[in-house]
Amino acid sequence: SVNCAALPETLLESELFGYKRGAFTGADRDKAGLLEEADGGTFFLDEIADMPLSIQAKVLRVLENKEIVRLGETTPRTIDVRIVSATNKDLKVQMKLGLFRQDLYYRLSAMTFVLPPLRERREDILLLVSHFLEKSGKTISPEALKLLLDYDWPGNIRELDNEVKRLVLLAGHNATIDKKIVSESISGDKTSANGSAVHSVSNSHDVSFGAKYSLYDYLDEHEKHFILQALKEKHGIKKHAAALLNIPESTLRLKMKQYDINVDEVRPS
Repeated sequence: SVNCAALPETLLESELFGYKRGAFTGADRDKAGLLEEADGGTFFLDEIADMPLSIQAKVLRVLENKEIVRLGETTPRTIDVRIVSATNKDLKVQMKLGLFRQDLYYRLSAMTFVLPPLRERREDILLLVSHFLEKSGKTISPEALKLLLDYDWPGNIRELDNEVKRLVLLAGHNATIDKKIVSESISGDKTSANGSAVHSVSNSHDVSFGAKYSLYDYLDEHEKHFILQALKEKHGIKKHAAALLNIPESTLRLKMKQYDINVDEVRPS
């Protein structure tokens, strides 16, 4: 695994492809590159959009011919490596800017997975918080969790992980994390990344807790309430309701099926 943004161009090239003794100052021995070391396995190129164009051409040769050439050598070496890559940039935009090779893009994109930002998959927040709290021995109050669920998380999972670590530390000897110690940026007025106000759905929906009432039941009740309120406000138009809730329309349809919500029942008569 190599982070393409973490290494300068010259070092990245020697790390990936290796070098021959005397190829450059300090090359006092022959060294196999990481791609060669990964022969027969899988190699992960993280932040591939930050890879220099000169090295992109060499990676393309690896994909097309299954060959590498160490720095200072002329004879190619055959390798069999599966390449997996990741980036947080839009590679199609990078191609238009001349920063990413089109031929390499189409070689890499044989199988592509798009991971939506955390704000578009809020159902994952509960699972992630539970995972991050697993070894701490602490629980989080419904009120504090509600704040985490409402936040847009521009820093995605890393930001959520750091916030949970912070909450565990601030909770001290308390077994339950209270909403009072949640960061002000999360518990305060919500604004979008460009500073504009984010439309929020009011919540006056109270849930009565019983002896066996779980946090999941609490979340389900509130989620259903928000979906119903958004559908009513947008006159049953799922596309507009999904935009108001800041979730994909496909997610809204699944949730409506899960909670047995009939759109005809929420349209004004």
